[in-house]
Amino acid sequence: MGNLFDAAKPKDAYGNDLEAECFVEPTTQHGREWGWKPAKLISIDPNSFSVQFDNWSTLTYDITAISFYGLRRAIVDKFGRNIKAQMKVKTSNGATGYVTMCNEKDAQFFFHGTIRLYRQPDIMKYGIVIDNVETKARACVGCT
Repeated sequence: MGNLFDAAKPKDAYGNDLEAECFVEPTTQHGREWGWKPAKLISIDPNSFSVQFDNWSTLTYDITAISFYGLRRAIVDKFGRNIKAQMKVKTSNGATGYVTMCNEKDAQFFFHGTIRLYRQPDIMKYGIVIDNVETKARACVGCT
């Protein structure tokens, strides 16, 4: 796993730069067995970092927890769900599109014939959410 901290920028367990307001997710058994979902990185310094969990408080960890939990930077939608390529998405103003590419720092979206590259703050600003039929209530066919 990657270098946890260097003079330039702190890194996740896989060598990706970490910065405030990005999201991280666990990749080792230690984090997965707790049912961790992606959490927002609030602050980071050479000795510790603080993350904010959805519906939880902000917790501060020793910097060695990055490798213990295998924390990896992630791109998430407005509700904290992981964004992956080929997912259907929509914005807060109702525009629909698809994810064409996604990595640890940004995601590329196709909206109405235009390709846009957004980082995490942009995704939150535009209220981008995964538009998945499984997340919507289903109507009973033939019910009266």
